[in-house]
Amino acid sequence: MNNNKQIIKYLDSWLEQNNKTEIAANQAAEILDRAGILKDSTSRPGLPLRKKFRSNEIPHAEQYNGRWFYILKYDSTVLQHKNDNISTFDTQILLNIENFLPVKNLTRDHFPSHPGLYAIRIKDSDMLPKAFRNELANRNETLLYIGIATKSIKERLWEEELHAQRHGTFFRTIGATLGFLPPKHSLKKDQCNFRFHHKDNQVIIKWIEDNLLVNFIECDKDINYIEKNIIKEIKPIMNIQNNPQPFRILKELRKTCIDIARS
Repeated sequence: MNNNKQIIKYLDSWLEQNNKTEIAANQAAEILDRAGILKDSTSRPGLPLRKKFRSNEIPHAEQYNGRWFYILKYDSTVLQHKNDNISTFDTQILLNIENFLPVKNLTRDHFPSHPGLYAIRIKDSDMLPKAFRNELANRNETLLYIGIATKSIKERLWEEELHAQRHGTFFRTIGATLGFLPPKHSLKKDQCNFRFHHKDNQVIIKWIEDNLLVNFIECDKDINYIEKNIIKEIKPIMNIQNNPQPFRILKELRKTCIDIARS
């Protein structure tokens, strides 16, 4: 039985009830699966619905910045900023907590080999040390970090930041936050990009998988400028550069790691 009409009717109703005009494909797929309308994929969440979008079986759908969205009754206002640069609406997509997915539910194939921006949130701030919990509570925020991938989101976010195949800035930051230290004499005096012990990497990666959520959007123009402005506006706790409100304790932890690695 073709259930495309049922999918459209159900999603339209859900959007209207929740006072929304659009919903990301992954979230829509989860809702449809819970309702028993379209079974989702456990290995690649959202894939059955995205296939329908790509084949134009569901006309109430649009793709931009590499992401699929179901649009309520072709609401044109949602797509008014659609272009090569990131718009105000695109930034809202990046930061909208409903668009974030648990790292533990993702695989390398979920991430595109294209430039873009990414954001990292924590599911439960109680999993952080007390000083960080308190600071997030003061800021009324769960957003930890904003970053850019100048070449590939797959390589930068999945491989470097989340799985330490090459240490990214966020991976070093979260490791320092959790109290891990790099090996002594592992950096030259003029170097800053410290690394942790291999066994510590595995513990940090497991913690990331259990506790963090990620989201991204593809973009290949002005991403440095866009990242800088988002950081200035949102002030994520684990961004230090370009942050008008850097977290002092984090700066001290990173400096300690650098000093130890250079010693």
